[in-house]
Amino acid sequence: MVAFWARAPDETASREGRPPLALDVELTGSEPAAELIAGERLYREGRESDALQAFEGVLEREPESLEAAVGSAISRWPAGTTARLRTLAAGNETSGLVHFHLGFALFWEQREQAAINAWQEALNVDPDSPSALRSENLLFPDMPRGRPIFVPSVELDPALQNRPLTEQLAALELQAREEGTARSLIAYGVGLQRAGRAVSAGEQFEQAARVEPNNAEARTAAAIGRFEKSDPTPTFAALGGLTTTFPEEAVVRYHLALALIWINDVEEARNQLAKAAAIDGDGFYEGQAVRLLDRLDELAATPSGETDGDGPS
Repeated sequence: MVAFWARAPDETASREGRPPLALDVELTGSEPAAELIAGERLYREGRESDALQAFEGVLEREPESLEAAVGSAISRWPAGTTARLRTLAAGNETSGLVHFHLGFALFWEQREQAAINAWQEALNVDPDSPSALRSENLLFPDMPRGRPIFVPSVELDPALQNRPLTEQLAALELQAREEGTARSLIAYGVGLQRAGRAVSAGEQFEQAARVEPNNAEARTAAAIGRFEKSDPTPTFAALGGLTTTFPEEAVVRYHLALALIWINDVEEARNQLAKAAAIDGDGFYEGQAVRLLDRLDELAATPSGETDGDGPS
């Protein structure tokens, strides 16, 4: 865990503005999705009263909706927000969503260490969630947002590309279960990554590597799936070994470069990207490597403080 505020908090003051709200309904598929998405949009537009009304309407029909309860608590800021979120956290100890937003309420009250503790709790109790990854971003602000993701050489089935993510995941899960091939398992794992479910994605990648241990993409995906900001060592240990096992596979070098970017070793990342491009000729990962090198050049040319904070991806 990284404590990144050195100043002692003033617990009698509040920050300007209001805490953010990130329900991630589109990723989690929570119901009733339309009302929750509408409430979140209203809050982001600064229409807190309308957002509160929308969330309260959901709670009248769905009193067990954690998303609506969190949205209601945040929309009331600062009137009882922290107390409501503490109550929710006590009754839903394994909800990363609740702990994540409790952290923001505490942060807005300038109780920084308590906020850090809440974000760490979100990551600990609910690691397979978008809220855990968002919390990890806040705990490690000097690293790019999110985690390095596996980039497969085979694109998503065109029949699935324009469907909602929840529908894509259902179709990919069925395909992985029926086929059980490394390709189908990787595709499902990539979908899970997009949904912010890092643990489940890693499990699919590990299964792909067990099914086809001589498949360089499967082994690389498994290595990337082990990445955690608190300890990226397992990923680097695995990828380092794979450069020897698969010396002519650009997929290994490309993803090693990605992982290096996440620990801010950009110089060595450039080196690995150059090797990936040289190995792959005019192949898929050559193109990916060149694009990422160009992106790194753009970031290097951007004056400090003007980046979007989202990392190189």
